[in-house]
Amino acid sequence: MGVIVRDWRGEAIAALSIPTPLSHNVNEWEALACRRAVQFVGEIGLSKVIFEGDLSVVINALSQGHGCSASSGNIIEDILFLVADF
Repeated sequence: MGVIVRDWRGEAIAALSIPTPLSHNVNEWEALACRRAVQFVGEIGLSKVIFEGDLSVVINALSQGHGCSASSGNIIEDILFLVADF
């Protein structure tokens, strides 16, 4: 799993790479990556951030403010709780 943090110019200012076992559920995998990205930007002290992702199901669930499928719904709820601090 990888996370890249970019500044307003698009230049990388921080990165994170974590070896993780592959999930058979793409929604769950993307949600886990997003949750780790949210945790990471909090750890490095950023507060004004924009998150991007590849899977529209997860991004839409986050934009709408509620979990999606049963497999990733709890992770989405975790992310929404974490971003409330930003």
